[in-house]
Amino acid sequence: MWSFRDITNQVRYEENLKESQARFKRLQEASFGGICIHEDGVMIDANQGLSDITGYPLDQLIGMNGLQLIDPIYRKLVMDNIQSGHDKPYDVEGIRKDGSKVFLEVQGKSIPYSGKTVRVTEFRDITERKKAEQLLLQEKTRLSSIAQNLTRKNDQLEEFTQIVSHNLRSPVGNISTLLDLLKQTSTQEEKDEILELLQQTSKSLLITMQELNEV
Repeated sequence: MWSFRDITNQVRYEENLKESQARFKRLQEASFGGICIHEDGVMIDANQGLSDITGYPLDQLIGMNGLQLIDPIYRKLVMDNIQSGHDKPYDVEGIRKDGSKVFLEVQGKSIPYSGKTVRVTEFRDITERKKAEQLLLQEKTRLSSIAQNLTRKNDQLEEFTQIVSHNLRSPVGNISTLLDLLKQTSTQEEKDEILELLQQTSKSLLITMQELNEV
């Protein structure tokens, strides 16, 4: 007696499985960063790039909860993005095996894999970029401080100029007036008085000039 069994579904499943695994292998090879496939946060596959970024060997990554690679401050954000199916890149801070921190750009997407829906996530080490951004921010802050300082000094210089102008204008004006009076004076007594005033005004002007030289 002959017995036949329909294995169409099994063959289709095996083909889909091979296709999923081949697609992930191509994705691993094409990526410049770390790649992992996880189900409910537990990693079921990963590439060498993720091992290089985190310092964990591949055999330790497989079976690990991916949240262990994320700084606790960012874990809620990561979980919310997983649950909501968020597929845009975002920045988090990761933790390497040795405990050191690493800035990561993370992007995840739900895909069919081995007959079920899982999430593939890419990790990019952006530590150097973050350092450059921090240096740029510090430089921007420094330049802003310099600009504010220059503005303040310019205001002080303008105020100083106004004071100097006033202090010089007054004795110069007095000298001019006294010289006019001197021309119109006929008696020696009046001339002596005017000359005395001229001498006092000249001394006042000299003192002002000396003070300016000391500024």
